[in-house]
Amino acid sequence: MFFKSIEKFLSSNDKKILIFLLLIVALLYSFIAIAKHERFETFGWDLAYQEQIIWKWSNFKIAYMPMKDNINSLGDHFTLTWLLLVPLYWINPSPTTLLASQAFVVTFAAFPLYYLGKMLLKSSYLSFAVVIAYLLFVSLQHGVFNDVHSTMFTTIFITSAFLFLEKRNWPAYWLCILGLTFTKEEFGLLAGAIGLVIILRRLSFFHGILTIIFGLSVFFFLTLYLMPFASLTPKFVHSYFGQAGGSVNEVTLKFLQNPNFVIKNLYNNPQKQETLLTYFSSFGFLPLFSPVNLVPILQQITIRFIDSYHPIRWMANNHYSGPSAALLAISTIYGTFSLISFSKKLFPRSSLSLFLAFFIISISILQNILNHGPVNSVFKRQFYERYPWMADNKEVIQRVPAGVSVTSSNNLAPHFSGRDQLYLLPDVFAAEYIAVDLLDGPNKYSPTDFENVSALIEEVKKDPDYKLIYKSGSSYLFKKVGFNNGPWYYSRFYKPQPI
Repeated sequence: MFFKSIEKFLSSNDKKILIFLLLIVALLYSFIAIAKHERFETFGWDLAYQEQIIWKWSNFKIAYMPMKDNINSLGDHFTLTWLLLVPLYWINPSPTTLLASQAFVVTFAAFPLYYLGKMLLKSSYLSFAVVIAYLLFVSLQHGVFNDVHSTMFTTIFITSAFLFLEKRNWPAYWLCILGLTFTKEEFGLLAGAIGLVIILRRLSFFHGILTIIFGLSVFFFLTLYLMPFASLTPKFVHSYFGQAGGSVNEVTLKFLQNPNFVIKNLYNNPQKQETLLTYFSSFGFLPLFSPVNLVPILQQITIRFIDSYHPIRWMANNHYSGPSAALLAISTIYGTFSLISFSKKLFPRSSLSLFLAFFIISISILQNILNHGPVNSVFKRQFYERYPWMADNKEVIQRVPAGVSVTSSNNLAPHFSGRDQLYLLPDVFAAEYIAVDLLDGPNKYSPTDFENVSALIEEVKKDPDYKLIYKSGSSYLFKKVGFNNGPWYYSRFYKPQPI
């Protein structure tokens, strides 16, 4: 009787409760993301890079990227969905706008997720349980708090697409597919996997095959023709996948000619095994009860795991998990639906739904604790502490005029974004200012390392073309006073590292 009353209350007030819950989470996630930025825990790769694109587009400029050899951003990653954020930049052109936007988009992807669950599961508390599991998923949290990436913005398109599939609202579905495929070039492949799900579930052969054709066509057109043309390179700049091949054509042939290689790469490394375990255990292994809906998940895992050149893609706790988080939550709904349908003769539906709701919520809380979810940082004193080196860095930033060219260490770069010429050390070129924080820390000096940047700064101190105009603690600011335009620092101190 008590739980029936709760179900009735949730059902009659679910929209208000859902919006309130999502607002609280979105604000919390925005607060954490922006706090990390203020603590210099965001980086040139990738926050400043993405922010530069949107800033330039908001000023009606072509986004040539000094941080990456002045490549046209659309030749690097084809992310047209950044255009949707341009109006926000007309209001507040700041990295914090991007960080908050990402937090809100990822959080409100749970809105269609809830209604998909309610449509299939006929239970408000079970649908809320899936929403909570999605929001507390540690891999998703890491994506939200790991700078800003287009992959995280796919979540809203994915959950909405599946809701519209169930509603047979094809115009809205196709808008979601368009948004997905133009969020990043590789998501045409994900669209194709979704098309296969439509066919296997016999929802619509026409729309399924059309989705497959459209997704694959967009992917191959972008990576084989348009993006190489935009980047002025002979091939897609991200086409090297290590053992899988050095071009899109080679990787495609590897898939077709050696499926055993693909299958083996799904589990041939402890890190990959850990990622798979994290993914499915975080949702109580319920996605496994809906094999058809595993197709898009396997597509996402495969495209990451075959890449032996960038092992960071094998890990669960970064932005690459964004699409998988949405897909796992969706598969949890379908898996739960299958389990209830299979067990309806053994257990009362209401009792089983209640048990599964508690199970999903318990698992999500447990995985957040065991995997040290980043959201837990709000309960730690260190999160709110401010150190002298942070004040020193802020003083450096305030002393650099708006609009001038700057090269900086990776952790300072997002605070200099919103200008035409922004570089990362060891690229100096003819930058008017050099700003660096020499207190060693994780990722502070990518794409090189602390030793190389320290050695470079020692050279800059001797260079008559640059004058030290501010130093406090480990923070340095140099101003260009000479006329040497040579990029000699690049060749001497650059240390390639996979990004």
